[in-house]
Amino acid sequence: MSARRSVVTGIGVVAPGGGNREEFWQRITSGKPAIRRISTFDPEPFRSQIAAECDFEPSAYRLTPQEIRRLDRFVLMAMACADEAYADSGLDGVNPERMGVSLGSAVGSTIRLEEEYVVASDGGRHWVTDPTHVRPFLYQALVPSSAATEPAVRFHAQGPAAVVSTGCTSGIDAIGHAHTLIQEGEADVVIVVGADAASGIVVLKADRATGLRPAQFGDSDKVGVGTRVLAIGSPSSLGGSVTAGLVSALHRNSSPKAGTRAPSRPSRYRSTPPSTRAAPAAPWWTRRGR
Repeated sequence: MSARRSVVTGIGVVAPGGGNREEFWQRITSGKPAIRRISTFDPEPFRSQIAAECDFEPSAYRLTPQEIRRLDRFVLMAMACADEAYADSGLDGVNPERMGVSLGSAVGSTIRLEEEYVVASDGGRHWVTDPTHVRPFLYQALVPSSAATEPAVRFHAQGPAAVVSTGCTSGIDAIGHAHTLIQEGEADVVIVVGADAASGIVVLKADRATGLRPAQFGDSDKVGVGTRVLAIGSPSSLGGSVTAGLVSALHRNSSPKAGTRAPSRPSRYRSTPPSTRAAPAAPWWTRRGR
């Protein structure tokens, strides 16, 4: 593997408390919480009634009515963030065959799946559903690769386009995949997306579970969760693009993934993972800040 570096050249955000990177930065630096009572559906039947929701209105972004009707919410957020990140990167004249997309998503199109199931089952009345009443674009909305192919089509990226789904670490693992593509010479620029817009009903079903620690109820990063997008590239291919960060090394294990057994204490609190020992000394973190 080559020693090519991966630099972050642009950032886009749609997240709780911020519809773009400036709003999001102001929120997290001001110390104001973005958690509130759930408004996207009636939370009254549930014990957990708060979440960090995204105030995302697709029509306020560069999204066409056709795209809004055709695509799931998490794909729309991915597109909005990709637009902001690409504009922020200042990239121009990139060889389309050397540009890729790496998208991380934990749950995919659960919102559209729930909406269409309600229609096909007549509000849950029928076990055998009738597909004749669902939207014609249901398949495209549900296929996870849609979130990677849509930005690829918009930005004419003809290089590798892949979806990474590894639970809560999907976004960071998507960065790792992009870093590998650049190091191995398969791409010079990669649009990296971490996107999820989970159905609140699916997530809050855990409210009725038993035997779970209280901290596991109502995971606030799951309801209306937003996207964070990076435009990552190799310095040699970026010309005068502004560098917002540097990807030095990444380390993967199963410890942070939901549903896995808790790692041993030495594993959880180890300060330097094996793969970063050759990288410059710097803080490192997981998707959950560990």
